[in-house]
Amino acid sequence: MPASLRNRQHALICQLAECIEKVWQTNLDLSPYRVPEGLGYIEGHLEGEKLVIENLCYQAPQFRKLHLELAQVGSGLDILHCVMFPNPEYALPIFGADIVGGRGGAISAAIADLSPV
Repeated sequence: MPASLRNRQHALICQLAECIEKVWQTNLDLSPYRVPEGLGYIEGHLEGEKLVIENLCYQAPQFRKLHLELAQVGSGLDILHCVMFPNPEYALPIFGADIVGGRGGAISAAIADLSPV
């Protein structure tokens, strides 16, 4: 897999990705979650722009899947997508978050969602 997108994305998205993984590593007993072959790192095109997607997935006793996705569209759009799916034995909501930013410095969308299971 090529070098992580993290070093090439909007500074806030890079910082948030680092923070999410650090919190997971510090507070959860993480183990790998198998990402289907070919879906960990994807390169393609979207509306004529180069598209790069990097998926990182883990699991923990409390969560059946912890998903952090970084995406870059062309030279001006960076995306962070995070979803935490709890194991049914724990009374935790599904957590989702999306951050969309341009390399010009602006964050154009920030969404967080807690959904009961």
